[in-house]
Amino acid sequence: MSVVHSNLQRGAAPVKAWYLKSSDGKIYGPVQVSVLAEWAAQGRIVPGNQVSEDRQGWVPAESLPELKMDWVAELADGSVYGPFHLLATPYLHQSGAIPLQARIINRATGKSLSVRELLKSSPVQPDTRVGKSGPPVVEHGQTSAAASAAADESGKWQERYQEEHRTRLLQEARMQEMVDRLTSEARQSSAMLAAAEEKAQKAAAELEAIKARFSDRERELQAALRRLETELSGAREEADSLRRDLAEERKRSETIMRTGAEREKGSRDLAERMQRELGEARASLYLARQQLEEERRNGEALRTELQKKEAEWARERDELRRRIEAQ
Repeated sequence: MSVVHSNLQRGAAPVKAWYLKSSDGKIYGPVQVSVLAEWAAQGRIVPGNQVSEDRQGWVPAESLPELKMDWVAELADGSVYGPFHLLATPYLHQSGAIPLQARIINRATGKSLSVRELLKSSPVQPDTRVGKSGPPVVEHGQTSAAASAAADESGKWQERYQEEHRTRLLQEARMQEMVDRLTSEARQSSAMLAAAEEKAQKAAAELEAIKARFSDRERELQAALRRLETELSGAREEADSLRRDLAEERKRSETIMRTGAEREKGSRDLAERMQRELGEARASLYLARQQLEEERRNGEALRTELQKKEAEWARERDELRRRIEAQ
């Protein structure tokens, strides 16, 4: 059997009569506790009101469990308003008692909700059919006949509101479901934010590792370039030496009238070999420069990609924070 169904059955059973005393001393009743619960849900029982079964011993209204006055509101100035019924929140906001920026807290469970979010999601709307003046009033000290007449009138009023009481029980169940859903969504949002923060931390660590690898690679390329430049310088010196040798060889060939075919061929071979070695040295230097340029372009592309990722992660983190703050 559901809680709502049980409450409906209990609402139909005979119960004791109760009186309500407002802060100005007026006494309302007698009515059943279900009617008091209805008034509490409508925001018509406020902090400072008292209830009694005999108009002699009065206790704070919030001490009666059936009224479910379990919630208080934290106001901007640090003060606390309450306790009151959860379903009374729209009425209390409409009357100006609770501002939209306040948060309401369940004194028993510690659950906390934003009034703005509650009013946005709540299926309950203020009931304009019932005024704030309350049901027929029986003032303390009236005659027995007047009290009896007031009790009869109260019974008629109670029948008229019995169906509204049943509806309120259903609304209260839906409100509790909404409270649980908002609490669950808040936990999920917190978990998502924590996961995003963890992801951002991992990404930052990965970014630092990539930067370190890139710096190492850049240092290696710079060292390779210096080695190639040294080799090129040596090749140039060797080429110059070969040119000088060739020039001297040519001079000796000019002074010697007779040169054998092998000597002439050797000179040509030597010249060709020197030219080939010089060409190979130049080709090696060109390839080294091309490789270094390619590595530099790759490094710039990597830097650009990392910057895009950092911006994307920052947007995701900011978006999650805005969603949490909006709730």
